[in-house]
Amino acid sequence: MKLLFSFLFCILFSSPTSVFSKKKVYTSEYKCDVCKAIMEEVEHSISKVDPAKTIQVGSFRVDPNGKTRTVQKKFARSETHVSELVDDVCGKISENYIEFDDELKTKRMKRLMTLDGKMNGNIDYNKLIEDAKEGGDPSKKGKTIKFQCNKVVEQMEDDLMEYFQNDETDKPDAQTVCAESTGYCKKKPKTTEKKEEL
Repeated sequence: MKLLFSFLFCILFSSPTSVFSKKKVYTSEYKCDVCKAIMEEVEHSISKVDPAKTIQVGSFRVDPNGKTRTVQKKFARSETHVSELVDDVCGKISENYIEFDDELKTKRMKRLMTLDGKMNGNIDYNKLIEDAKEGGDPSKKGKTIKFQCNKVVEQMEDDLMEYFQNDETDKPDAQTVCAESTGYCKKKPKTTEKKEEL
């Protein structure tokens, strides 16, 4: 009898298709969406900062001459500001993005409102209302998005800090950074530009 009970227990709880396993599988496409959302949110927050705003950075210790070694740096891309933005980004994403199933029934996510405050035309709001009526709890989906976001931030925090502190204009795009840092996104194919001969 004990043997039969042990056998049934093992089958019910260890099988990947177990009755009790409701674990969602998040694909690399979903994690790519999360990574690109992180990049977009932080870059947008940086762009909203007054370019003239500065912060003092450096050592506040007094040297033998009575001077401190501090430097004025632009606040928008300072380590202090970028660190704050990276720490807060997952909360913003969980509030501003929704999780949905695409045509292939794969979990994906999209922004509800565009960065300039308009409704996203790529979202079926009627379906969202139907899901809510059927008992779909949006707060659970927000928590899932936040959890996945925190995992991605933890994985690529150093790369994010380096990327957003860099003030260069010819930086790689979000998809490229996410592809190189996490491997979730596919690299964009390089376009071959024909060089004009002089």
